[in-house]
Amino acid sequence: DGFADIEVAATDFAAESVTKPLGDILSVDNTPPSFTNVVATPTTAKDGTVITLSFDASEALYSLPLVVTYGNGLFALQSSSGNSYVYTYTVGAAESEGPVSVLIEGYDILVHQRRATFTGVFAVDRTAPVLSNLTATPAAAKEGAVVTVGFDASEELASGAGASVNGHASVPQEKNGLSYTFAYTVQAGDPEGPATVAVQGTDPAGNPVSASSGAILTVDKTAPGGSLTINRGVSSTNSATASLTLSCDDHGGTGVSLMRLGTDGVSWTPWEAFATAKSFALPTGDGVKTVYAQYSDKAGNVSSETISDTVFYDTTPCTGSIVINN
Repeated sequence: DGFADIEVAATDFAAESVTKPLGDILSVDNTPPSFTNVVATPTTAKDGTVITLSFDASEALYSLPLVVTYGNGLFALQSSSGNSYVYTYTVGAAESEGPVSVLIEGYDILVHQRRATFTGVFAVDRTAPVLSNLTATPAAAKEGAVVTVGFDASEELASGAGASVNGHASVPQEKNGLSYTFAYTVQAGDPEGPATVAVQGTDPAGNPVSASSGAILTVDKTAPGGSLTINRGVSSTNSATASLTLSCDDHGGTGVSLMRLGTDGVSWTPWEAFATAKSFALPTGDGVKTVYAQYSDKAGNVSSETISDTVFYDTTPCTGSIVINN
């Protein structure tokens, strides 16, 4: 291949001769064209997706190249500039799921043919991803509480994956592999009771998926109430240890979980698991003693009403006299 060496020789009547090279006037071409820089956008598609394919030819072509998939899908020319071409193709049912190979056929000016196959230029995906392990943490929440919604996907999700609670959007938090988390702050408008947690997304091909549950999150905005009784209601005691009887009503909410006690309604013992009976040390010194209780439900609502009882603590022996026969 390349320019041929051509010379012209002549002799006149005086027998004088001359030879002259004619330069690059004839090119020999035995090589068919080649195609490079083959790029498909997008690289994953479903039925109805328009694939844009761009590529370059190594030389000028005799005619427009033919571009087809191995599923007999015909690409249509969109534009060309010099030896660069752009074709489009709308994915249809003829294509099988998985990697798609593309055949490009073209002829150079001397009609040398090139048929080039490019494997896996793009992929067809008609299968929606699967969402699993939908969770809400904590499972019970009050107004203002931040709930983390999490789920796993069977494949990478494109941008636009989201989660909502009772139709209110949440905020993306983290993506770790195929695990996604979102944060939602319980709002005043969220009704009490089971909340609807919904998640959705699309895979890179555009196949949509969604999942929801009404059993993983309960909204509870009502504080519990209850009562406390010292020594089963007696009015006085000489024992420094009181026996408390405790009762709590969460008004049909998520259920009481914790309690704490105190003697002034300001300072409290550490939160502990709720119990219906409890021994409690009274403050030292004779006099009226008050014991207070606060209850917290599983959503974190703390009782606001005053829950207390009093007892007279008396450790002083009685004094007196006895008179016989006046």
